[in-house]
Amino acid sequence: MAGILIAGLPGQLGTWLAQRLDNVVVQAAFSGQEALDAVRSDEARLVVLDASLEDPSADAVVRRLRADPKTASVPLVYTMELDASTVNEEQLRHLVRDLHVDQLLFHPVDRSELLRAVATLLGMPLTEGEAVSTPRPAESAPERLGDALAQVWRRARAPVLERIAVLERAAAALGAGRLSEPLREEALREAHRLAGALGTFGLDHGSVRAREAEDALRNPSPAPADGARLARIAADLRNEVDRRPTSAPAAPAAAPPVRNDPPVVWVMARDWGLAETARAELAGLGVTVAEGDTNLAVRPDAVFLDLRAESLDAEWDTFSSVTRRAPGVPVVAYTDRDTLLDRVRALKMGARFILQPPLARGAIADAFAQVLPAPGAEAHTILTVDDDSTITEGLRALLEPQGFRVHTLNDPLRFWTELRGIKPDLLVLDVDMPHLNGIELCRVVRSDPAWRHVPILFLTARADRETIYRVFAAGADDYLSKPIVGPELVSRIRNRLDRRR
Repeated sequence: MAGILIAGLPGQLGTWLAQRLDNVVVQAAFSGQEALDAVRSDEARLVVLDASLEDPSADAVVRRLRADPKTASVPLVYTMELDASTVNEEQLRHLVRDLHVDQLLFHPVDRSELLRAVATLLGMPLTEGEAVSTPRPAESAPERLGDALAQVWRRARAPVLERIAVLERAAAALGAGRLSEPLREEALREAHRLAGALGTFGLDHGSVRAREAEDALRNPSPAPADGARLARIAADLRNEVDRRPTSAPAAPAAAPPVRNDPPVVWVMARDWGLAETARAELAGLGVTVAEGDTNLAVRPDAVFLDLRAESLDAEWDTFSSVTRRAPGVPVVAYTDRDTLLDRVRALKMGARFILQPPLARGAIADAFAQVLPAPGAEAHTILTVDDDSTITEGLRALLEPQGFRVHTLNDPLRFWTELRGIKPDLLVLDVDMPHLNGIELCRVVRSDPAWRHVPILFLTARADRETIYRVFAAGADDYLSKPIVGPELVSRIRNRLDRRR
């Protein structure tokens, strides 16, 4: 039986945890001294400690536990009140870096997040279970990766191989019965990062296998027989990375995004009358109208696309061709098809508006007035938060060429300083990060009147129902599962920013 100590929190929270974890005994402590006595008597394998604890204080309890060799390695979950407008980041860093707190959670404590943190730290399965992540159908990586993202992959490949080497060392040590706790924890961190990074760069199978390694390493006492399985996973990961070509010439650095002044709109219509109507209405907006079939030197700010064709396949081929030539550019589509599936597919491919016959006077101008940047408007600012710099740099490579200002953050403990300094128009968060996960960051943002309306999009290597529920329960506006599809990411971001206008 594993002992869990709940100190400074309501006793019924311990009862709730015990009902959801197998073979555990939960004990409550209501003072700092009770907590110290319980841990030192070998009754607790994990401690959940609230900052309100007194006699002695929670900070003093943690210091004493960490100073005693007998209790120095006991996992600690620390719960506390937090106001995003007055947060003391030095205190958070002190808890994590000096006192080695394993996980921070904020009030009001989300029970499901507490359950997940406890189960993860103890290497226990949840009795309510977590659905197995089902990856999305994969398209070929070259179709997903632009030149800028491929350039980031060339820089990221060596660190990725170093992470795989950590898994190989852990597998060898486990097979020989010599896996130390520090090496297991290091391998667990690297497996988590590999799952996210490989998905970002289109290595779908590698992302799934890294997640399997992460799940295997969560067990604090893996059996030596598991070493062979971990070695096979590491070999699969190395083979997948080795198959990724790196000999292609390096792509030139992406030029700084430039907005056309006045904005340029491609008009792509086989119907001469429709094309003339579009030109006439767009002229009133003060834009430059160009033929998309011939003017390829200037990147447009938006596209008017006549999708009507003899066959449905021909329509989608036309749409795909445009999104490849002008990735991330908003499209106003004109079609005579009106099924729900057709609309969903067009929107996922990048359509911002879908117009249908008969066209009302001014309908084209109204649509473009909403998708074109306002005169003098500054580029939108996005803050991306992920503990893996490989992923944040990949996002920068995808988003900056689309005209966004991108700031990256790899230390979630510095989130509030960056939030107040950057004042982003949109946040992109990772779900799983050490010490302070994206779910908690999202909850705190939503609780603060100054920031609660900022759109939040999650990126996650998991696509199971539980993870989706968690992000939306925390207040997310949208989520995307890795691997990242560049045009879909840009489209989702633009849609969220448009709704905020």
